[in-house]
Formats: sequence, C-alpha cells, structure tokens
Amino acid sequence: MTGLSQAERRAVVKRPAAAFVFSLAAGVAMVAFSSGLASYTQYYFITTVLVQDSFIIGLVTIFVGTLTYLRPDEHSAWSLVMMSMGVSELVLVTSISSTIPLSQISPIGPAAGILALISGFLGLIFKPEIIRFSPS
Repeated sequence: MTGLSQAERRAVVKRPAAAFVFSLAAGVAMVAFSSGLASYTQYYFITTVLVQDSFIIGLVTIFVGTLTYLRPDEHSAWSLVMMSMGVSELVLVTSISSTIPLSQISPIGPAAGILALISGFLGLIFKPEIIRFSPS
C-alpha cells in the first residue's frame, strides 16, 4: 500500500526507553509533591499557586516524556523541554524553601527535578536507530 517492501515494514525503531522511564518517574513525583504541599494551610495563598504550578509541570513532564518516546527522531527538542521542566521544578522548590523550611518539605520535589534533568540528558545523548530484520 505505501510502497515499502516487507523487510522495510518489519524494521523496528530504537526508542529512548530510559529517558521515558525517568520522565514518568519525574512526572509522578512532581504530582505527588504538589499533593503533599496542599497540607500547608498556614501558607494558603502561596501554596495553592505552587501546588497548581507543580501539578501542571508534572503533567507536562509526563506528556513530554511520552512524546520523546513516540517521536525518537525529535528527541533533541523534547529532551531540552524536559530539562527545562526539571529546572522549573527545582526553581519552584527553592522558591518554596524561602517560605516553608526545607526540613518540612518532602524530598520528593528536588528528586523530581533531578529525575527530569536526568531524563532530558538521557534523551539528548540518545542516538535513534532503525533496526532492520533480514527477509525470511
């Protein structure tokens, strides 16, 4: 139908699986961190904004990780976006630490930012390949 031979149709594209797994872990950790911030009622106005920001950054991190996996030929662009998500989470955590002492904040927030940075780095060093199978 598309003019490809059977051997070309049986080719498999190598995907950045490690970057995908790290991005999922980072996104889930960011969402978990945002739900943990909701308990600080004494800082209501500050934490509601930060909870929403961290939650949105977590969802975008999962989405970008999925796009990195599904579109391995665009891995550089999506990996740079992933690294910016990691930096955003780390900036968010440091801005929270000026209001809420770091000893009271869960270590999931900084870990999520670091996981997103690792995911972005793994996506940047990824080399997409097409693995071709010999015709049988």
